[in-house]
Amino acid sequence: MIEALLPALTGTVTARRDADYEQVRRECTWVLNVPPRRPELIVRAASVEDVVAVVRHAAERRMPVTVKGTGHSHAAAFLRDGGIMLDVSALACARMLDDGITAQVGPGIRSAEVAAFLAGHGRAFPQGHSGGVGIGGFLLGGGMGFNGVAWGEFSAANVEAVDVVTAAGELLTVSAEQHPDLFWAARGAGPGFPAVAVGFRLRTFPLPAGMHSSRWTYPFEAARAVAQWLQAHADGPDGANVERFVSLEATATGGHVCKAVAIAFEREIADARAALATLADSAPPGALDAAGPAPVSFARLYAGGITGEPGRTVNDTIWTDDPVGATVALARRVELAPSPRTIAMVDYRPAPSRSLPDMAVSIAARGFLSWGAKWGDQDDDAINVGWNDVTQAALEPFSAGSYVNETDVVRHPERARRCFTAAAWERLLDVRREYDPRGLFPPAW
Repeated sequence: MIEALLPALTGTVTARRDADYEQVRRECTWVLNVPPRRPELIVRAASVEDVVAVVRHAAERRMPVTVKGTGHSHAAAFLRDGGIMLDVSALACARMLDDGITAQVGPGIRSAEVAAFLAGHGRAFPQGHSGGVGIGGFLLGGGMGFNGVAWGEFSAANVEAVDVVTAAGELLTVSAEQHPDLFWAARGAGPGFPAVAVGFRLRTFPLPAGMHSSRWTYPFEAARAVAQWLQAHADGPDGANVERFVSLEATATGGHVCKAVAIAFEREIADARAALATLADSAPPGALDAAGPAPVSFARLYAGGITGEPGRTVNDTIWTDDPVGATVALARRVELAPSPRTIAMVDYRPAPSRSLPDMAVSIAARGFLSWGAKWGDQDDDAINVGWNDVTQAALEPFSAGSYVNETDVVRHPERARRCFTAAAWERLLDVRREYDPRGLFPPAW
């Protein structure tokens, strides 16, 4: 079986019988609590031709295929038992097209690399909030990126075409005009996408040279007031190019704090400072410290990081139409977290636009909550995973749905439907039946 595949590849193949298999498997994901799921083959593609060869090989032998980008997934949905895990992280090219606006990128390029490449051309894109996030999986799930609301609500709204390898082993370019149903799925289906994305054409934006940020630290008991303040600004007329969120986290002394952060993505320095001044004018009293507005860049934002160092990790998310109430409920859960490294984030947004492009990503609300337990000892796995699941249950009354890129639909397949509207879910099933009738690319759920 492997011998038949090897002559067609320039990449590498690792089988379960190989001595380095476990090391290769563990290196597939950035989390340290790697799920105990084992594909028969791990193929690291070096080219689009490799992808075509792997898909055709798998189709002939009825072997299921899962696809991995950079592996920046808490759930590691690409790791399944049996079949082939196809790693496309080496497809990491980037180039600007002749119009100076459109960029062509491979699925394996990381968000920090996208930002640096585009900045060199005076352009920007709403890439992921963590520099290690690969653009392929990020966009396939819809993509919630920097200045995402102002730049299309979801990053995938700025995808103009996708190069894909279908279950039949065909290399196609899909767009609104060509294979529109598969293009629709490529913008939000996440680990339910019935093909392999090998390239994306992106509409970019002028680099916001006036980017500035401000931050405030509040006592934990101020969570409600901080949430009310940030959501009121999001709902107001001055929040278009400002991203605002709060981090709920432990301190080194054993307490907890609310850290509010606002980033203005304006083309002019004066406009960015004015937008942050408007927010500061209505800040609640009692801040423990405050800083800014200060100049900031994508490189500096990525240097600070959000994900942090690798660890044993579990996380989950909800959308909510009650960001204030949900923030208070989440803060209570953070106080009960067994690990002091646990962190929760709330993104306060305007009401979703009613003029979104027709995409598979179809759930959004005024608030987005994400929380993640992180710990170091394997013996603490059960208590931290249990905390995460109880937190999910506690936040359920506030939930307006979930985000497929940050929802563990492997452990909780019943939650996959919550990531789509009812109509989008049924359409996704139809697209899968049309383009992958034999189930070569099984969904994660």
